[in-house]
Formats: sequence, structure tokens, C-alpha cells
Amino acid sequence: RDNPKVPEAMGMSKEFRMVISIDLGTFGSGFAIGHIGDDQIKIDQGWTGENRKRVGEKVRTAILLKEEEDGRLVTVEFGENATFQYQRILLQKARSKRRKTSEVDDNNNGRFYLFDQFKMSLYQPNAEEKWVSPSIMDVAGTKQLPAMEVISRSLGYLVDKAKSVLRADAYKQIHDKIKWVVTMPAVWLDGAKDFMLRACKMAGIPDDQLYLCLEPEAAAICCIHEASVRPMIRKGTRYVVLDMGGGTADITCHTVVCPDTMSVKEICKVSGDDSGSSCINKAFMEALEKQVGTERWKNFQKQYPFSYQDLAEKFEVKKKQFDGKLDSVQSIFLKPKLAALLNREKNKDDEADENEAENDGKWDDPECTHMEFDNQENTLSIEGEFMIELHRKVRDNLCKLLCDRLQNPAMRGCQYVLLAGGASSSPYLRNSIQEVVRKMDPRIRVFHPLNASMAILKGAVLIGKNPSLVTSRKSRFSYAAGRMRKFDAKIHDEKRAIMVGDKKKIMTLDILVKMDEDVKTGAVITRDKLTNATEGTKVYESLYRCTRNDATYTDEDGVQKLGNGVVITFDRHYEAEESILAVNYKFGDTRIDVCATHKDTNRIFKGYVDYGLSLDM
Repeated sequence: RDNPKVPEAMGMSKEFRMVISIDLGTFGSGFAIGHIGDDQIKIDQGWTGENRKRVGEKVRTAILLKEEEDGRLVTVEFGENATFQYQRILLQKARSKRRKTSEVDDNNNGRFYLFDQFKMSLYQPNAEEKWVSPSIMDVAGTKQLPAMEVISRSLGYLVDKAKSVLRADAYKQIHDKIKWVVTMPAVWLDGAKDFMLRACKMAGIPDDQLYLCLEPEAAAICCIHEASVRPMIRKGTRYVVLDMGGGTADITCHTVVCPDTMSVKEICKVSGDDSGSSCINKAFMEALEKQVGTERWKNFQKQYPFSYQDLAEKFEVKKKQFDGKLDSVQSIFLKPKLAALLNREKNKDDEADENEAENDGKWDDPECTHMEFDNQENTLSIEGEFMIELHRKVRDNLCKLLCDRLQNPAMRGCQYVLLAGGASSSPYLRNSIQEVVRKMDPRIRVFHPLNASMAILKGAVLIGKNPSLVTSRKSRFSYAAGRMRKFDAKIHDEKRAIMVGDKKKIMTLDILVKMDEDVKTGAVITRDKLTNATEGTKVYESLYRCTRNDATYTDEDGVQKLGNGVVITFDRHYEAEESILAVNYKFGDTRIDVCATHKDTNRIFKGYVDYGLSLDM
């Protein structure tokens, strides 16, 4: 029989007064605040110190940690404040070393580690392999920490900062009335989502106050609520949102269900890859490495991390300003240490001393003539043609993602392409996308909302207030429960049969949801499971993710077991040796939720998916 408590057990039963969204991005991070019943969204995050330069914007995704004498790690700073403080510490220690004194500020004693732009360590695209929790190296290459340590501390800093803003606004008593919405790329697999759930818990967010939100969905909801776009929205309007982030590029496709509530449904499953704008930065740095020499370049990064970061930040500005003109020249003023490294004459002199002929720079190579170093002005000039080459991979991947979606039959009649994410501020990338869209269908209009880098944060607040804004989603994969069945030679594969005692059995898949299937938000799928008293207080259910819809057996290609499967905490208060549990799955949201109903007593038992992550701290 139906149990009305099931939806409540698998969702949030609290009433909230406020929504706070958190976006831990590849390049930038921040939060936004919205009150329930109020349309205003606050994006002024009260930054101080060096972070004040980012008023109304996200700050750098960088965290500075200090290792105490007893081995404990302490969070020192986050954002631009972290890089600035780390630079001051290094300068003070270098000055003390030169003077052969120990005059170092007491606060700067100890070991300090800066971790910068680490989010993409969680990106593991192969759906047929087990997701493994990674480690992250600090910028100096001297300290490696579990990703959980770095990311949970970063989230914790943003949580504490948001709370401090609330205190400033006289909201001291509503911390348990806050709904926290944490965003993540749509291309992350279930293991990465589980990782983020655990990281959020370690950051101080209660599970019953946490909602995970997909970044392209948040960007989409924000875009259609823009004043310049909303008047054009009608029932049945179809649009594509291309979220051009620093680490990933995600694309989602919606049709409007109700223009009054601005509710939408997904009509193509989300897709994307790791072709975020950081690939452009990587290509630029690799070009410099080729000219300077691998060994010298690596040593420089370790010895002068801030000269390296200064170059990266200045290139980031030039990258966002580049408009695609071949005759343009982007000039970057370099710090002295980097200028010395790029000085050809100095490199040639060093070659004889250091015997690094195989690694020496090749400034005279014809392939490297699109960058010119001026040792008088300490500037590096990049020609427009080479800037286009640096953008090529990202540009081509973005255009391919978009073309593939627009060619999908489900997108016939698409009216708008909406661009979001930090990389959408690039005139060159925007113009490239507009050109592709114009060639495919000149009737499709391309929009770039104001402050697109904050679109994810604002959209996440809107979804947090009303999760039913997205009424249904396309399942990225098929999901199935494993079932041990009696072997039937007429329908089963003899080679896969196993003996259980004196009986022949076979492990098959019981499909719960199919790939590309429309799954309504909040929809619950139920399967019965027979248990017995010998199983103790925990009941296990194997759960599989499939990259195809026609899989039958658990050991087929394209079938991956999700960790240790579903775990139901089962409280036995009766004498029956055997019981039937109705295992309830919710796939329609951004994570898989599980609970179980005891058929005889109608009692609800909580469950979860154990992804088998090793998170040693």
C-alpha cells in the first residue's frame, strides 16, 4: 500500500526562510543569498582585504593552510587574500634568510601550503570505472593532501563567510532555517556527487538542509529569468544553455512547461566535457614551457610560484579581452624573475653552465615566432594568430557540443541559445558561437546575460526556493538493481550461471530507470526485496549504472556496480523470520535518494548509496 511518508523521508521536510547558494568553481568561488518570498538576490558577499576587489563577483578558488607543530591543519585565508598572504610569508622568509636572521612574524611561523584551482581533480569522465577520491598538490609541489581535506575546508570557509554576512544583517537565529544549495558540473558522476555530499557535511551543512544543484540548470533558470529574456518566453519555448566554465563546458536543453511559473523540463540529457577555458591557459603555459625548456620551467614554478600566478592572472585578463582580430597584439608585463627566465641571452649563457641543451628554450623556432619577449620593457607580446590557436581546442569543442544538441530531433524549433559562465565573457568565443548558430539556423537568437559569471549562483538560489522549476530530467544512464534469480536455460546465458548450494542461480539486472527516460522531479520508483532475520540490522541491495539500455546481466560491458550498493538501516521489532521491504528510489533529482518501507508495519527506514569511497584524511 502507498505510504504518504515516503516522499517526506526522501526529501526536505523543513520550512526554510532563506536560501544560500555556494559555487566552488575552477577559477572563482562565491555565494549568493535569497530570502523566501522575496525576489531580490544578494551577491555582495562582504569580501574584505584583497578580496574586496571582487565586490559582486566570485573570488579566486585558492585556500591557504597552515600546518601546526602538532600536525594539525588550520585554514588561514581563502581567495585573493590567500595568495596575497602566502606571497607575504614567502617574501618575509626569503628576506630573513638573506639577512641570516630569524625575524619572522609569529603568525608566519610554521609550514604554509597554498592550493589553487583544484576543483577539476574531481572530474573522472569514464562511467565504466569506479570513481576514486583524488589527492591535490599545493602550488609549490611540496605537500599533497586528500581532496576531501582541501575541498571541505574551502566549502567551510564559504559557509562561515555567508553566516558572517547574515550576522551583519541581524539574522542570528535562523541558521537552522537556511537551505544550502551547492552547485556542481552536470558531467560529474555519482561518486563525485557523493564526495560533495560528504564534503558539505564536513563543512558544517546538515544533510536535511542541503540541496545539490547542477550548474547548467542553475545557469538556465537564471538566464530565462533575466529581464531581457523573460518577455520572450512562451509555453513550448525551446532553448539551449551553454555553460562555459573554467574547468568544464556543460550544455542543457529545456522546453518551457508553464510561462507563469517559469517551470521547464529537460528534453535532452545534459552533456559536456572538460573543455573549459582553463584549457586555453594550459595551452599558453605549455607553449612557454616549450620555449624555455621543461626543466627550467618546472623549477621556476616551484621557486617563484607567485611570478607564475601573476603571469596566469594577466593572461586570463588578455584572454577574456581577445576579440579574434589577427592583427591584434596582447602584451603582458612580466615580473623580474620571469623576465629573467625568458631572456634569450641569459638562457644561452645558462646553457653552458647548467648543461641543459636538451631542455633549452627555442625562441628562434619558426613555431614560436608568434610570441615575442622584449627584454628592455620586460613584456611578452602574443600575436592574434597565436591567440586564436590557443583558443582552438576550446572553441571547437564548444561549437561541437552546441551543434550536436541543435541537430538533435528533440531540439527542432529551438529559438534561443543562452550563454553563461565566466568564459562567455570572451568576445572571441561568443562571436565564434554566434557564427556557428547563424550558419545552422539564422532564426535562433544568441543571448549573453549581464554578469554571466554569477548566473549559476543566482539560478541556484531560484532553484533552491522552488526545486520544481525543473519538472523532469532525462536520465544520463540506466540504473538497475541486481537480482539473484533461479537459472532458466530457456532464457538465461549458461556461461553466467553460478551454483548457490545445490541450486543453479544467475545475477540479472532489474531496470529501475532507462537512459534518456523522462524522470519527474521527486518521482519515486519502488521494488520489493525479501529479507530474513539472519541479515542483521542492515540490508544491502546491489545497484548498477549502465551506459546502455539493453543490458541483462551484471557482468556485461557498460555495466558498473555503484560501490557497495544500497544500504538500508533496518530496525527489527517483530518476530517474523522473513520480511518484505519496498525499496524506494528517487532518481528525478540531482542525486539518488533511497529509503525503504516495511510492508507489514508500513514503517520507514532510511537508506543511502554506499559508493565505497576511500576518504582517508
